[in-house]
This record gives sequence, structure tokens and C-alpha cells, in this order.
Amino acid sequence: HCPDVCPTSMGNLAHARRLLGAQAERLQVLFVSLDPARDTPEIMRAYMAAFDPSFLALYAPEAELPALARAFRVYYKRVEGSTPGSYTIDHSAGKFLFDPSGRVRVHHAFGSSAEAIAADVKLLLAEPVRS
Repeated sequence: HCPDVCPTSMGNLAHARRLLGAQAERLQVLFVSLDPARDTPEIMRAYMAAFDPSFLALYAPEAELPALARAFRVYYKRVEGSTPGSYTIDHSAGKFLFDPSGRVRVHHAFGSSAEAIAADVKLLLAEPVRS
């Protein structure tokens, strides 16, 4: 339901994955929904497949979303629309890169190039896995 930021970011991540070549198999993109009321598993599966069949979508139950957002310093707010029942979700638009050990290591702001993201992923994939 996000008209601009999410599709732009997902397209950019799909491009970054293509730039990785053979290393792309080691990258897992996870999209976290901020709108679990509308983003059903079926809708999200189709949305991810439109960008790359390997992309996965996750969502937390609405009651757990505030804690998840705080943990990653993600801003989001429901904004009521002009017609009854319509709304949008204002949200931050960053991308987090985790290393092979599962630690957050890099944050890319909205607008970061696919080339910059791919370069950082390559650096992280070159590191050994730590416990």
C-alpha cells in the first residue's frame, strides 16, 4: 500500500542483488511490514515476488510493532485518509544490513544507490562468521 518509498527501495535492493552476481545467493532480503492489518501473507508474498522471488516479507502482530520499531529506531505513524476507513502509513525508509553473524552493521538511508548497497554487502560477506 506504500505508493513510493517501499517500491523504490525494493527495486533498488533487487538491483543490488543482481550486482552481487554469484554472491547473491548469500544475501537474504527481509521486508518488514508496518501495516499488518492490510499486508496479509498472500499480499506480501506476491509483492516480494514482483521484485525478486527470494525476498521474504515479515510482519509483527500489531501489538508488538511498537517495540520492534523502537528496537530499530524506525518511525511510523498511521495517517487517516480523506474517506472513512482509508489511511496511509508514514514511515522512515532505511535499510539495515546484517553481517553473516546476524549483527546490524550498516544502515543505508532512502536513496542509497544499489551500487553502494552491493559494495557494503560484499564487504560483509567477506567477513568470517562470529558467534
